[in-house]
Amino acid sequence: AGEDWKQDSADSPSAVSHPDWIEAMVLLDPTTFETASLPDKIAIEATEFGSEKPRPVTFDPGPGWHRINLDNIDPIAPPGSQNPTNDALERIRLVLSNPTDREQIARLMFEKTQRGIRQRIGTPVTGISAILRDTDGNPTGIPVQLSKNWHNHAEASVHSGQWFHGISRLRLPPKSRAELELTIAYGHWGGVPAASHAQLSLIGWGGNQLWDQSAIGSWGESICFEPEQVQRGCSVLDVRPLLVFSKKDRKKWGWTNNVGGGDFFRLFNEAGKRFPHRAMRTTYHRQGPCLTEVKYAGKIADGMKHSATVSLGRTDDIVRGTYRIRLDVEKPVEFSRFVIFQVGSDTYNSTAERKLAYGNETGLIHERNTEWGSNVYRTEPAELTGRIPWVSLHEGVPQVHAEGGPIANRGFVIRSWEARLGGTDAAPWIAERGLEFGGNSSSTADLVPPPAVTRLEPGDFVEATIEHVVLPQFGGDYYGPNDALRAALAKHENTWRMVHREAVGNDREIKTSTGELILRFPDIRIAAASDSAEFTLTGGLGYVPVTISGLSTHRDFVLLVDGKPVDQSVHGNDFWQADFDSKSKTWSRTWSLPVTDKNPRHIQLETNQ
Repeated sequence: AGEDWKQDSADSPSAVSHPDWIEAMVLLDPTTFETASLPDKIAIEATEFGSEKPRPVTFDPGPGWHRINLDNIDPIAPPGSQNPTNDALERIRLVLSNPTDREQIARLMFEKTQRGIRQRIGTPVTGISAILRDTDGNPTGIPVQLSKNWHNHAEASVHSGQWFHGISRLRLPPKSRAELELTIAYGHWGGVPAASHAQLSLIGWGGNQLWDQSAIGSWGESICFEPEQVQRGCSVLDVRPLLVFSKKDRKKWGWTNNVGGGDFFRLFNEAGKRFPHRAMRTTYHRQGPCLTEVKYAGKIADGMKHSATVSLGRTDDIVRGTYRIRLDVEKPVEFSRFVIFQVGSDTYNSTAERKLAYGNETGLIHERNTEWGSNVYRTEPAELTGRIPWVSLHEGVPQVHAEGGPIANRGFVIRSWEARLGGTDAAPWIAERGLEFGGNSSSTADLVPPPAVTRLEPGDFVEATIEHVVLPQFGGDYYGPNDALRAALAKHENTWRMVHREAVGNDREIKTSTGELILRFPDIRIAAASDSAEFTLTGGLGYVPVTISGLSTHRDFVLLVDGKPVDQSVHGNDFWQADFDSKSKTWSRTWSLPVTDKNPRHIQLETNQ
């Protein structure tokens, strides 16, 4: 368009009005960085299971995707279900055809709009999972990236309100036809509350920025994250207990009270000014429905890298947010305060507890009455010792903005720890900090370096696995089906003993005979040997996630526990999760195994052909 256009755009970058202005679109394959053809010749058909109703499919040339409308689908509830709302699935048959003589990329955007978001069975999108399955109902491991919004304010624009987007892409060989099933799960997956993690749009709420929301079931948020910390100045935001009565009317299957706030790696310079988290990147490795895995990584100050890989698992007892954190120091930095992890955050704390306690696998080491307010440390740091250190905040009371109904107690368990701080190997230390924020007085539990360390040196690091637990405060608050949790609450409600129970009871001992043990938390992760794995598990609470990786296919496997096949299916093959590793070209499968006692369990993966 020449110099005239350059002058126009320089004066007003948003005003492009030159008569010779031409818009062009270039499509690139992100895996090869080669130019890609517009996939408008791909044919896609979508049909509801059961009713056989066709679903609208339209091609949108802007983003180059096929938009598949999922409004007001008839959910399928299993016959005789005790809870048809939670057990119902939406199932859509997909037929994709490539009539051309070259490979085509099918870009799919599954959409629920504001007008059709409320399902006929009454379940919202707060815990939605989208799974692509093959014609036999086996999860394929093809990811569907989730994005959603339920902030439906009266003054919101036409683009606000409640909606869901699920985006995926498939490679179609020349002259090919493929058939898949899109399965939408809400409350349950295989009869057990499903785990999900999705980007949550804030349009209509009052602010904007990347906000993620993870959930167990579909009855509200479980843990929210904001990696760039714009809205509330911390990473862990709203946190809510599982399967306790709702915050206003003590009904089941509703939103529970917020007991949120938390953060990783809060570093302050010598003048007390905080170094912000910056250059943040989010990677969605797994979004459910058995186990989530999302990595937030970025930088702090000059020459410090950090990351937190967060996970949530399918279960029926409590919320366990597992955080695998890592910090690496490349340049020296002096600091006045350094918090490695905290429950309750300096800038966001939704509850206040009267007691703080800490201990290890042997029991209680110290319990104290908390001292709220003033934004100062109330205690000198104390070293956390033992094999399984834990911290409990209990005897919680509502804050001034609470909406009634049950709240919850909080705590954390350190499952693994290795650190070098100030050039020396370092143990974790705990301190209570009185907090005055937002008109509320409370306390945070801060995990800090040894008190003698005031400078980080090149080569310093922290690598830890921390389990953030959210516990029903009283036995009468919990209505879920887990009898072991109910019995424990009857004995130890509103005390530190519930966090100690989690520390000891969920301690997992694994002995492998076939395959290699990769992780113990958040899941027991075994790398298969020639599509086989065999190990013994002792310990665990609720439902324990077990992942077998390095598999040659997504199908034709059966998991045996003490010689019996695991079968939790409600709709057929709807109780495990598959994920594809594009680097190794292999699959993993994740199951959630109920654990009710401390007896060893022999677990074996076999082919089922």
